[in-house]
Amino acid sequence: MTLTDLAVTRPVGTLVLSALLVLFGTLGFLELPIREYPSIEEPEVSVEIVWPGASAAVVESRVTQTIENVVAGIEGVVSVESESNDGESEVTLTFASDIDLDTAANDVRDQVSRVADALPVGAEAPEISKDQGGSDTLMILSVQTDRMSAMALSDYADRQLLDRFSTIAGVSRVRLWGSQLPAMRVDLDRHAMTAHDITVEDITGALASENVEYPGGRIESTTREFTVRLLPGYETPESFRRLPLRRGEGTRTVTLGDVATVSLGPETRRESFQIDGEPTVSIAISRQSTANTLSIARGVRATLDTLQDELPEGMRIDIVSDDTLYISAALREVLITLAIAVAMVVAVIIFFLGSWRAALVAATAIPISLLACGMILLGLGFSLNMLTLLALVLSVGLVVDDAIVMIENIQRHLEEGDAPLVAAFRGARQVAFAIIATSLVLMAVFLPITLMSGQTGRLFTEFAVTIAATIAFSTLVSLTLTPVMASWLLAGTRSRQGSPAGRLMAGVARRYQRHLGRMLHRPVLVSGGFVAMAIVTATVITTLPTEYEPYDDRGALRIGIQAEEGVNFEEMHRRMTAMGQHLAPILGDKALIDNASLRLPAPGNSEGAVNNGRWIISFTPWQDRDESTREVAARINEALEGFSELSATTMLPRGLSSGNTTPVQFVVGGPDYATLGAWRDQLMAAWQDYPGLEALDSDLIETTPQLQVRLDRERAAQLGVSAETVGRTLESFFGERSLTTFERDGQSYDVILQGLREQRLTPEALEEIRVRTDSGTLVSLANLVHLEEIAVSPTLNRYNRIRAVTFSANVADGYSLSQVLDHMNDTVAQTLPERARIDYKGATQDFLEAGRDLLLVFTVAIAVTWLVLAAQFENFISPLVVMLTVPLGMLGAGMALWLLGESLNLYAQIGLLMLIGLSAKNGILIVEFANQLRDEGVALREAILQAAQTRLRPILMTSLSTMAGALPLVMATGAGAASRFGLGITLLAGCASATLLTLGVVPIAYYWLAGHQKPPGHRRQQLRASLERHTPEAPPGD
Repeated sequence: MTLTDLAVTRPVGTLVLSALLVLFGTLGFLELPIREYPSIEEPEVSVEIVWPGASAAVVESRVTQTIENVVAGIEGVVSVESESNDGESEVTLTFASDIDLDTAANDVRDQVSRVADALPVGAEAPEISKDQGGSDTLMILSVQTDRMSAMALSDYADRQLLDRFSTIAGVSRVRLWGSQLPAMRVDLDRHAMTAHDITVEDITGALASENVEYPGGRIESTTREFTVRLLPGYETPESFRRLPLRRGEGTRTVTLGDVATVSLGPETRRESFQIDGEPTVSIAISRQSTANTLSIARGVRATLDTLQDELPEGMRIDIVSDDTLYISAALREVLITLAIAVAMVVAVIIFFLGSWRAALVAATAIPISLLACGMILLGLGFSLNMLTLLALVLSVGLVVDDAIVMIENIQRHLEEGDAPLVAAFRGARQVAFAIIATSLVLMAVFLPITLMSGQTGRLFTEFAVTIAATIAFSTLVSLTLTPVMASWLLAGTRSRQGSPAGRLMAGVARRYQRHLGRMLHRPVLVSGGFVAMAIVTATVITTLPTEYEPYDDRGALRIGIQAEEGVNFEEMHRRMTAMGQHLAPILGDKALIDNASLRLPAPGNSEGAVNNGRWIISFTPWQDRDESTREVAARINEALEGFSELSATTMLPRGLSSGNTTPVQFVVGGPDYATLGAWRDQLMAAWQDYPGLEALDSDLIETTPQLQVRLDRERAAQLGVSAETVGRTLESFFGERSLTTFERDGQSYDVILQGLREQRLTPEALEEIRVRTDSGTLVSLANLVHLEEIAVSPTLNRYNRIRAVTFSANVADGYSLSQVLDHMNDTVAQTLPERARIDYKGATQDFLEAGRDLLLVFTVAIAVTWLVLAAQFENFISPLVVMLTVPLGMLGAGMALWLLGESLNLYAQIGLLMLIGLSAKNGILIVEFANQLRDEGVALREAILQAAQTRLRPILMTSLSTMAGALPLVMATGAGAASRFGLGITLLAGCASATLLTLGVVPIAYYWLAGHQKPPGHRRQQLRASLERHTPEAPPGD
């Protein structure tokens, strides 16, 4: 007894099975986390080593390379990237996504411990840190009030607000931007210090010895005891000014106030954050990689609602930037698209079946198949994201296909006079094999995606599994519930021939059979046309521009700002303010721009340089503006062409490529940095003239001014001055040295030493600093050091254990990423010697990996489809006939993309992959029915003509249903529309061309190829006949 027989004879059990699928699937969807995309973050482990006083070059050769050599062989390492700065080395290892972060960190820790003793003397112990990704800023909140100073506001935010947001589930880090946390600023006056015979070491020693708090034990009496503590007593600027340094003439004591200006000031004077030109304190919130993004946003808003009653009078907290607005809008648009797709598919079913009852039977497969998928997603640890929702949208047109084929065949038996129960029994039996065959082929196309490696595989595994699961459930529903409902609801329905769709289809079928009969005798013409179409398909698809993901308006824009090396904070602030005024006509358009934030220096600046910054621009909602973020970026670039004080790079945030980097990340490796510098100059000169690259830059910069101080060690030894004394003196006067702390209102704050601003203006000021000799006299550094001003590279980078320079750029309009990379590779091949090494990272690496992986998946999908069909048809000719449909579908998709100026991006490539199964499905319906007719003894020509005519209706119905499901993707607007359009137009045009051309090519190919082999059931009939001949006759009387 087959599954269809069991379902028809046990209807209650069939209904219970469907109800359980809906119940458990719904529970699964309710438990799924919600994200923008599947979790694709790769675990990262960083090794940081501080070596005070060492130059970047020495750190790179003696520390960085040592660490790289020992950790590179750890299992699961994908890439090794390192950065060597003056006095610091950082090596970052990126692991495959299936590697456990804690395990990776332990492996790194074990390997580093083996070489810890071999590190240079003076290098501090290595610090191992781990990161699961997801560190990009998710939300920015501004904290504003007109009743507090900037320091008081920063202090309140740090003490009262940060912890409230840090405890929200899923938040990984909360930082203050533009903060001016209070600190005790001790601004040293070198002239006063000389006059009072005081050195920097005297001041630091006094602070370390006087500003202390010590436990003093206990006083024990006969009945009571007291704890004793020595309090520091330094809490205000006045008390610090009275801190004694040394005894002066007579009874007078030299205090800190005599040689320094002591005040309560900001902890740093090298940071600024503005919103629409107004300085503000902001809270930047980052998420954990596995966190539910929308849940974090809801938690932040709930916390803001709670805080409204707790904030001081006049203070408010506003959301300045919120990446979840795009995610929410995009998910909402996809849900609307899903509803439209369901409505359009149901409308197509009603039109063709001519009966609302028949349409109800077919449409029932949609909610059951989609909802049942929820338990699979939950069981595999997936999430509800853009890709799984897109899969559900596309599944709407696929899950009804099997039900349509089933209902159409049952209706045909009803029209031939069978009773409803008999029609359901016979009709289900007749098409069960075809339904299983088409479903297996479709699943065979999608499942190889799960074998893809890299980011693309992690992204689209959930997409592929979702579609495969819905197809599997739709097959189960069509073989069980559909015939049961058909036996109940289709009784008494009128003949389809009298409906408008029936009359239309009858006329189309007659014309189709007549033309097909004539074409069966013109194989040369048909084969020649097929070859021509295949050539056109290959030509069009190979000439389409390629990119990783299409541009999508995410409602945000970033502008990276860079000045020449050596520009100080005040000058950088002036220039960026001038840039804001220059862009005011654009940034001040409140109908277009919600707000424009300015961060100085740029986020993620690890070298302490202040010659860089970033604009963070948030747009008004999509429906409220007429310009896209790309169009605004083009206007900004045009406006900045006449602004020469700063260089700017516009960055449109991407969805699949994480971070705010440019799409071009091209790495060139070489033997040493001097050679790399020469190669960089050659390549930059060649690429500057290439119009496909915009905002070209490199990370090897050798123009940072540095004042090198060389100590006359012999002279210093004679005077008894150590190198440590000189170094600490320079650090305290010219840096911002945090030496000790003080308490205020239960909070600890830093005490920061630095020279007066007007005494740190020129290199000569360094020579005027005085230190104390062994004899107690003061000597100026001019007698101990020699100064040399040079230009250096502040950072030396390595990539995959090779010294490297990374070139970054945007791709100009009219060019594709593949064209740009081809040009860059050609330039390197023509310009540099063979020892130059080329590598890629970031979005460029993602793009190249996706191309390689998808080519493999295409090959595997076609091979698996062929093998599945061969197993089903029990020969290798019928699968060949079916596979001829694949280029026919790709022809329409390629032509549509070419005519509309679309790129062959990742979404379009996934659409082409889907067309393998969708195109083959139509061919299976014709070939399978023709095989059945031939098994029944029908002649070849009559079998193919009858099969083509009989299957015409279900082919058109299923194809139009699939196209109806894809049409809302093409019509999409708002957030996420670009990615949906590329996938939708590929499927819509591909299904249309595959359907129209398959109806001609497959019957003719079957007639001339498969017709020359014996019917598929021939071997079974031969076996039956042989068994009958060799079965002994029963003895008489038995």
